[in-house]
Amino acid sequence: MKKVLSVALIICVLIPMLAACGSEKMADYVKLQNDEFASTINSAEVNGSCKASGSTLIFSYKMSMIADKETAELILDSTDEANAKLLSQAKSADIGCKAVIVEYLDASGNVLASKEYK
Repeated sequence: MKKVLSVALIICVLIPMLAACGSEKMADYVKLQNDEFASTINSAEVNGSCKASGSTLIFSYKMSMIADKETAELILDSTDEANAKLLSQAKSADIGCKAVIVEYLDASGNVLASKEYK
């Protein structure tokens, strides 16, 4: 449980840094987000990624220490405020983003918890 809470805290601290790197183009914005993930939070236990689907940004956090939906939902709930900031920061970057989806995945890449922010 301590490990899960420490990961949630790390995500809360890093989300504002990730989303602050605005760009005029969605593809450039996504690349900047993935570069930030690579240099800050990606490790053997957590792997973050960002992709675009139309006007939606999808932030995925693959966590090797999470195997159940209940734990993933706990982390999602505990990072809700920081996750909501992703949308406002993406909108202020003027890249055409209308929604952000944040999802937490198990080690195999299965979605355990997900929330859309509009």
